[in-house]
Amino acid sequence: MWLIDVEALELKSFPDSGCVEYAILSHTWGIDEVTFQEFTAPGEKPRSGWGWEKISRTCELAKGVGLQYVWIDTCCIDKTSSTELSEAINSMFSWYRNSTICFIHLAAIADERTALDPDIDDLANYRWFYRGWTLQELIAPTNATFIGQKWEFLGTKRTLLNRLAKVTGIDTSVLKDVGNLPSIPVARRLSWAAGRKTTRREDLAYCLLGLFNVHMPLIYGEGDKAFFRLQEAIAHSTSDLSMFAWQQKDLSTSVPLSSTYSGIFAHSPDEFRHCNQIFVPQEKLSRNVSFVLTNMGLRLDSGIFVTVNSDGASPHSSIPAASDILMGLDCFEKSERTANTFKWVAIRLRKIGGDQYVRVFSSEPVYTETRISRLNYTHQETAYIIPFLSGQEAAVMNTNTTVGIFYHEALREIAKATTLRRHQPKSSRRTPFDAIHIADRFGSYGLQSCVHLHLLTISPAGLPTHRVALVSGLCVKDDSSPLLVPWALLCTKDRFPPDHPISKLGLFSIDNSSVHHQATTELFRDYVYETCSDETGRPNPTGIHRTVVLSGHSGSSSRPSGEQHSLTVHIDQASEHSWQDLSSEYTYIIRLSYQNVADSTSPFFTPYRIRNGGGDTASE
Repeated sequence: MWLIDVEALELKSFPDSGCVEYAILSHTWGIDEVTFQEFTAPGEKPRSGWGWEKISRTCELAKGVGLQYVWIDTCCIDKTSSTELSEAINSMFSWYRNSTICFIHLAAIADERTALDPDIDDLANYRWFYRGWTLQELIAPTNATFIGQKWEFLGTKRTLLNRLAKVTGIDTSVLKDVGNLPSIPVARRLSWAAGRKTTRREDLAYCLLGLFNVHMPLIYGEGDKAFFRLQEAIAHSTSDLSMFAWQQKDLSTSVPLSSTYSGIFAHSPDEFRHCNQIFVPQEKLSRNVSFVLTNMGLRLDSGIFVTVNSDGASPHSSIPAASDILMGLDCFEKSERTANTFKWVAIRLRKIGGDQYVRVFSSEPVYTETRISRLNYTHQETAYIIPFLSGQEAAVMNTNTTVGIFYHEALREIAKATTLRRHQPKSSRRTPFDAIHIADRFGSYGLQSCVHLHLLTISPAGLPTHRVALVSGLCVKDDSSPLLVPWALLCTKDRFPPDHPISKLGLFSIDNSSVHHQATTELFRDYVYETCSDETGRPNPTGIHRTVVLSGHSGSSSRPSGEQHSLTVHIDQASEHSWQDLSSEYTYIIRLSYQNVADSTSPFFTPYRIRNGGGDTASE
């Protein structure tokens, strides 16, 4: 730690802040600040300009209270050394806390104000109250004195206590004694940083390290990811669930939500702006909540979740609201939003596959009348909540991508399926492809890709019974677009060599129930990616077989030996052709048609294409 000798105006190094008494300056940076290199440059220093005046005035104040040393961030940190800069930022809170006195210089009016506003406390006009770094510089010191623009005395932290609390939102108990800081809920501490600014985006996270007694390496250039890392560090050191009580920035405005879905972590301190009235019961609760970050997301044990009805789900949601659960945060709020009554705070989660969940937003915060606990929880599974979503991931989840699988009438007549339902068009216009019957459906459910397996058994006249697998799915069109496009593969057991797992496990057997359907789907998915992927690792629609030929010797004398029939898959956009009445339910239509190969007049072999965004993808 470098300190300025107030008599010699030279820097002196100390091993730590606890071995010396010193004054410290809190201020906002301006032009002509003196750097470490300028202060330590050999030879006579000009010592003119605003930066040198600030140093000189602070040294005079320190001498006035009998102190020999002063710390000022402009010239006491060698910012050209990443090691020294990292140590200084991670130690900053303790340096201010260990100081004998902190001089807070209120020199500049806030950027958005051209004159003092007579309608509010004049302290709120100063830029110092809107900067990120000055938050910890107000909280940490025990003794602090406020100095005006002309270096005149304005008051002390203690004499200005109530005004400071009103302007900053910081609890008076913390302003009185920094030792009370750990008793304040995480969400409320983060709310104090809402609306504050820093020159570099990463510093919005780095300036809050001391408020949570956490440390992390500095990575300038990482942007908003720094705030995610801060929340991860906090999550490793606390069991306070209030840290998840944030709301999206535009929730209180008439502007539509930028994303219905989000990870469990906030994007910036601004999303905690409503959390200044969050309270956590001080007594020991009857249970201890544990959560831990894993490669699957933030893992939380059961006992804090209840299932919810689908009411209130986003109307443009692509994920079924039936999978929603409420997660209790073991904190309550009393504010204008709750009509000044205490209500327990919860968040809504939605399953996107397996045990993974994302946070889902509605137009209002989520409250419960009673605390969600082990006495009234209804969801018993462990949940893994995705930490954060990229813009493209959120866009994919906001895209309603669903697929309906239909059989044509000719296929329905030979398929051994009892769950087929004839599609009844809502309009009087008939479809050009004869009657179709809904057989299956699937959707992306918020994922960037998905695979669906549909097995069917068909018994064409004159041919043996065949087992056919329709492997279909959705994948992102390209890295720059959230658009999901479909693909489909038809195959029979003849496609697989005897030593392939699909053959060895007998997955085409009609009565095979030894392998779970999910495991079976994964084996077919692996095969598609092994044989039909392009250079990006996605299934290549143009390289996937969409027709299978079924052959075999007829057992009937009325049909020639070796007769062949075919099964073909077609893909349409539901909004095209004559499928408009299906477009409210499905994004894409997959149709399975059947014909005798010798019958060249069948309409099912007419090739056509579907348009996906900016390009065409052949469906035949």
